[in-house]
Amino acid sequence: MSGGGVFRITLSRALVIVFAVMAAEFSIPVGIKAGEVNAAVVYVIDGDTIVARLENGKREKVRLKGIDCPKIDEPYYGQASAFTREMVLGKKVKLITAGRGNYGRLLAYVIVDGKSLNLQLVENGLARIYTGNFAPKNRSTLKRYMRMEEKAKENGLGIWKTDDPTR
Repeated sequence: MSGGGVFRITLSRALVIVFAVMAAEFSIPVGIKAGEVNAAVVYVIDGDTIVARLENGKREKVRLKGIDCPKIDEPYYGQASAFTREMVLGKKVKLITAGRGNYGRLLAYVIVDGKSLNLQLVENGLARIYTGNFAPKNRSTLKRYMRMEEKAKENGLGIWKTDDPTR
């Protein structure tokens, strides 16, 4: 075998190792049923981001899937954050996971007391739904979210009270 062949084998092995490490770093923790994770919410960062202690003891930043709450400099930021805090802080939740998003955060639908926190934020006008890559993938889920957002708009709830909900 030529020197080039050895280099290719070594490079391919190195790539396998790199991808394995990356997969381990960004995967759902081992020993947890894929797709569903029981957790306790220990901190609320803002309306759509929480910190949860998983059943294996690991703490994870969790980004609520399919929605976007106002940012710190936008109207209703405080209300969205307070709503999330009231709904989940210190409570046991079920996370229906959907991989990882930007910044390595776990993407999930958060279920508390049998209800979706994600959907409740939309329903109360404290979040808008994503329409791009981070939108709910299930067609019926997306339709339900769209109906709730339209209802919040019609009723002028939360962010929909302003002329420009992206401010």
